[in-house]
Amino acid sequence: MVLVAQVAVGVLTKSRTSERYAALEATWLPHFGQVLVFESHTEMARAQQVWKYIPQRLYTRFPHAAYYLIVDDDVFISRARLYEYLAHRDQTELALYGPGFCDWGVKQRYARPSDLLISSDLI
Repeated sequence: MVLVAQVAVGVLTKSRTSERYAALEATWLPHFGQVLVFESHTEMARAQQVWKYIPQRLYTRFPHAAYYLIVDDDVFISRARLYEYLAHRDQTELALYGPGFCDWGVKQRYARPSDLLISSDLI
């Protein structure tokens, strides 16, 4: 069984005042206790630069989380479906899920065998 405290969430948004971020706060984001928000305050080129620092900062802030979820601000997460998915995963397996994602060096530098990074593409 997966607990809320086991999942750390990193959210990339242009601004906490954006409509997209407001939608997250009004729906699924409050269901997670370990959340780190990354604001780009700019257009796509800057946002892409911010993405590469999210895994490192998320892991540094929540080193004891069993799972790390990194999403953009246009993603809806069903907590029940996420936990159902995670319940069938081995926490001791070092895995990175999501099409098109590299490991950003997470596996070599930051991850323990129990860490799991999941892309929003999977949910």
